Amino acid sequence: MRILIRRKLRIIQDPGQFDFVPLKTSTTDLRQLDKRINNLMSQLDIRFACEKAFTAYASHELLTPIAVLRNRFDNIIADEETPDHIAARLVDSQQTLLRLSRIVQMLLCLARIENHQYLKNETISIRSVLLEVLHALDDRIAMKEITMTLEPDTDIVSISANHSLLYTMLVNLIGNAVRYNTDQGHVTIGWGRFGNRPTLTITDSGPGMTPEQIAMLTQYGRPVKATGNGIGLQVIQTISRFHHIGISVDPSTTKGTLITLKFTDIQ
Repeated sequence: MRILIRRKLRIIQDPGQFDFVPLKTSTTDLRQLDKRINNLMSQLDIRFACEKAFTAYASHELLTPIAVLRNRFDNIIADEETPDHIAARLVDSQQTLLRLSRIVQMLLCLARIENHQYLKNETISIRSVLLEVLHALDDRIAMKEITMTLEPDTDIVSISANHSLLYTMLVNLIGNAVRYNTDQGHVTIGWGRFGNRPTLTITDSGPGMTPEQIAMLTQYGRPVKATGNGIGLQVIQTISRFHHIGISVDPSTTKGTLITLKFTDIQ
């Protein structure tokens, strides 16, 4: 029984990680129980694989017509014969398509991570990725007149990671800190320690996160609302879990949000 519990009832994140090798035992009840557990997990594995494949295929197929529509709208707007009121409505429609495209891309990213299509084969400087993210968010930061502070000046951690995924996670986290902040607010990015683990903290002066949003960001398996923000939080959580980065939100913060990332795969 101990062997069955240790091998078959251990915590896993995906049915594909389950140990399907039959137990070597002379006890009939244990053999039957082992067989039933294996059958159940096999069915779950098939269902999970089908769901992930569908998400990947559907997301990929949706991107093509979205791109076609955006190009057509561009051509119509650029046409001098298009009335101004029609062009304005088309611009609004383009913004809707842009949001839809981002949601689809996030779904595709989730599917690819779950299907193990990414590798952690690069040594990444966290500070260098942060500088890339801040450069990409320059316009948004300037528009809201956000005071952005990155401290200290030296990088204290590099990790084994996937650059594009780490960039996606940080651009979502910091982008949210800017997007939902108050005008002329502030965002501070700093370093700390949690035991022997280096940490990265992101603090903003916005309205703070709701308990439901905190749960979606920090609790694995939490149901996610079918919105851009909900899926964005799921993307952040999935990428952090892929890199073994702990993520937490300080519940004692009365104003704004304090998010802490705890690193383990340190070089």
